[in-house]
Amino acid sequence: MNESFRITCPSCRADLGEDDWEFLPENEVHRMTCDICQVEYFMSLFECEACGSDNLILSLVGQDCLDRICRNCGHRPQYAGDGDEESYL
Repeated sequence: MNESFRITCPSCRADLGEDDWEFLPENEVHRMTCDICQVEYFMSLFECEACGSDNLILSLVGQDCLDRICRNCGHRPQYAGDGDEESYL
């Protein structure tokens, strides 16, 4: 991650500033709290494995941060274990 992002609260739309979020691990969902409205929201950072674009997801729903889609190229990463179910036949 080499990009700075402007953070906007998904609840009250307050501008929480631009920061260099490199200290947060990628591909994880982080629980955050807005400094203005005190509403809890979720954040996820990931680098697209297809085009290398840095992506930021902010949502009031944690599941939205797990449904990662690159905003640059539309690539959806496939995680280990996806589609690897054993056949019972």
